[in-house]
Amino acid sequence: EYLDSKHHSNVEVILKDGAKIGASSLVLALNSPYMKEEIEVKGLKKIELDGFDADVSRTFLESFYNGQSMEINKENFRHVSKLSYTLNVSWMKEKCLEYFRSLMTNGSAEDFDFLMKEGITAKAYDKSGQYLDALAVHKTNKVCQVDIEKVEEGIKNIQSLALNELDFFIRLANNCKRIVPNPNNSRHTYRNITKEYATVIVEQAETHLKNQKEQSKLDEKTKFILTKLNFKEISKGYTDISYAKGPDKFRTAASSFLQSLLNLEDITNKEMKTILKLYMSLGN
Repeated sequence: EYLDSKHHSNVEVILKDGAKIGASSLVLALNSPYMKEEIEVKGLKKIELDGFDADVSRTFLESFYNGQSMEINKENFRHVSKLSYTLNVSWMKEKCLEYFRSLMTNGSAEDFDFLMKEGITAKAYDKSGQYLDALAVHKTNKVCQVDIEKVEEGIKNIQSLALNELDFFIRLANNCKRIVPNPNNSRHTYRNITKEYATVIVEQAETHLKNQKEQSKLDEKTKFILTKLNFKEISKGYTDISYAKGPDKFRTAASSFLQSLLNLEDITNKEMKTILKLYMSLGN
């Protein structure tokens, strides 16, 4: 049995280029829970894959028949990954994550930029954010000399960031558990990278809040930061590490952000509860 077989095909798959290929409902349902529902529950005989590259879709479906994973590369990764999640093909999801991690381990700085873009893009269909989590953990555990300027550049204009982009920087801060040597400062021997990332986010969040036209309300981006950034855990950063001393810029930034939030007039009870959580996390 093979894809587009005249004898075993009872479902028609329509590709982006308009091409129609025959497929076995049994093979499709066996590999894809999404296809199974479309065929067995909804009773469809035609399934459209018009949102994906036609060649990639064809090769993807062929892998259902030959049992071999298609080769994944930087050119087709986004299409293969999105297809894997859309069709809910678990074994192909694993292959995509495996490829993603291999680039993290062996890739160049250029590869990291590629991975960051793909991880952010994938958040649109991968609600769990596994690529972003993998990237954030890897980035903070592998690199000692963290380029904080790159984070500042990436998040300096929160208004222009999509939520999935903002989500990446927040995950980076939340997952960062690094205390690293600071060769540029003889007094403060160590740097708390967690707080450095988080401080940038909070400072920019306050700037964003002050720049809003309706300064009496909480906007979507500010709410997202309040609910996603782990203020409580991050604020504990220096407590148990006696050698990482110095001014706590994160607490200063968070306290200033908190004051700006408390100055808002038109907020709901639910929003106030969220703000009070920040207040409590700072030990107030």
